[in-house]
Amino acid sequence: GYIAFLAGILGAMFIYLVLKFHVDTQKLKKLFVVMTIIGGSYSVIEVYNLKYKDTFAQSNADFTKVIREAGMVESTRHRFMLYNIAWQQIKQNPILGKGYYTYQYYQLRDQDKQYPGATRFVHNDYLQIWMETGIFGLIFLCMIFCSFFYLLFRYIENFNQENKVILYATGVTLVSIYTHALGDFVFYPPVLLMLFGGYLGISNQIFGEQIKSNCNSTLSIKYTIVRPVIIKFLFIMIIITPLSYPVIAQFMFDAANRRVNKLHIDKALPLYELARRFAPYEPEYYRYEAALFMESLDKMKFRETADRADNLLKSGNEANPFQGKNLLTRAILHRDYPELLDKPADCETIIGWIKAVLSWHPHDTYVQAEFVKTLNQCGYENMARQKLTEWNKEYPNAKPLQALLTEYGL
Repeated sequence: GYIAFLAGILGAMFIYLVLKFHVDTQKLKKLFVVMTIIGGSYSVIEVYNLKYKDTFAQSNADFTKVIREAGMVESTRHRFMLYNIAWQQIKQNPILGKGYYTYQYYQLRDQDKQYPGATRFVHNDYLQIWMETGIFGLIFLCMIFCSFFYLLFRYIENFNQENKVILYATGVTLVSIYTHALGDFVFYPPVLLMLFGGYLGISNQIFGEQIKSNCNSTLSIKYTIVRPVIIKFLFIMIIITPLSYPVIAQFMFDAANRRVNKLHIDKALPLYELARRFAPYEPEYYRYEAALFMESLDKMKFRETADRADNLLKSGNEANPFQGKNLLTRAILHRDYPELLDKPADCETIIGWIKAVLSWHPHDTYVQAEFVKTLNQCGYENMARQKLTEWNKEYPNAKPLQALLTEYGL
């Protein structure tokens, strides 16, 4: 974050100095080319050191193995595991892809047991777009990038100094975005997409006017900006308001958690509700509020409290059934407090819920432990001990399983 902030400050200073002292365009072009070559060469060297290219060419590429051999940090290991999952799906349907936003399904299904958890993103936009939209989607994305630089180097000499600097700065920014997409998901967050579209929109305005005039005049972008303040304000509000909802929701959620830590539960509950209203698709907001109600059930056996927790967990699971935590917590609620619920689920239903969570998180030892507890409580003692012994052999250091071994005397 600090590096990005400093880079932004230096970039702004660079543009200011170029405009103030009228730096020669040819020097700018050479500097731009040199910076691009240096950045590209560094990326190629890093990729080569990781044997990325050689491994990628194999029909059964195993990036996790490559990263382990390279001795990289855990974050990089995890990323290459995500890349490998996407690559396996690309090989199955490289032309048309698997469908937009389907990566999480395959990630949960094929994830390495060392890295349990869910993510919607490959952390490499090129692989994700190729996997989900096919080769045509990837080509379209690259065409946007290539067409900008084609027009930049074709018409750059016909622009005035101000627009030249704007276009060069935009070019450097786009290179940064496209390079960062190799290791993150910059083409998915709405704010970054707005910035990306803004860069392309400004460039398109300059290019369009220049091409229309057959390159016979010099243009300045300051004359193309819409003047009416009211239109600008309305447009900004229409765009910014829905994009601010997740930020407001997170702010409310954090404020609620701070009040819970101070034991001000009555003040926390309205904030949790506000967080859910601003971001109804975020399952954790439902689960945290439901957990507060569940914690009170041991001391205060209120049926209204249990039903409230049950409804929250049900809504949280409907918001995102792939996450699983709401469904697991709901199973625990029905298993441990059936007498407080208006419509308690039977044992087979509860076991089915936890099996569903296990299908998405097969290597989560906490889920495994709750499954064993449920089997034992529902009368399947032998099956419970069998699963506990089996999972303990696979995960010998898992604390949830170790606690159950001690409890069951195994």
